Amino acid sequence: MALMQMAVNGLQVQQHSLSGIGDLEAELKLLRLYADLDQDHKLAAELQELEDQILKACAGLPLAIVVVGGLLRQPPGAQRSDDTELRIWKGVLATIQKDQAGQSSDEKLKGVLSASLTFREGEEKTRVKKIHMFLDVVSILQGKLAGKAVDVWEAWWGPDAILAFEELQRSALVSVSSEGTLHVHDVICSLGR
Repeated sequence: MALMQMAVNGLQVQQHSLSGIGDLEAELKLLRLYADLDQDHKLAAELQELEDQILKACAGLPLAIVVVGGLLRQPPGAQRSDDTELRIWKGVLATIQKDQAGQSSDEKLKGVLSASLTFREGEEKTRVKKIHMFLDVVSILQGKLAGKAVDVWEAWWGPDAILAFEELQRSALVSVSSEGTLHVHDVICSLGR
């Protein structure tokens, strides 16, 4: 892990370069865990190839793998056809690979996180809601009660706001603690600011 020291406004700052897990088997287990896939499940050859490419695009970075796994996860109660599943995996890969050539692992992580806000099946309205909800949490709702935030979003956007919020949680961009408060990982939070 590279370490760079610099002075910012007279303060000494250390910036660490991100490095990946470095163990393909561990990366695969993490991706499958967050994509809600059985660890021993044998994927079709084409999906297995896409899985390898997705892991490579995530550069072994755990947060990137978790977020991409959330993108690949099927919504509760949904059953996708093999063709739909393949289309989604290809779409996720294309989205996270966009403009990755020559990027550092830090830049790749930012690209994956940014792509996770914009890629998802569904209507454009849902994507816009999801982006606004994410920015709400990052800017003012971090640590606040999720139930109250959802009430406000439902009053503003109607009953389907809960679907957009659940999608944010599935894609690992926003989480709700056991106390019911909203949280965003620090790295994801810095992207939203």
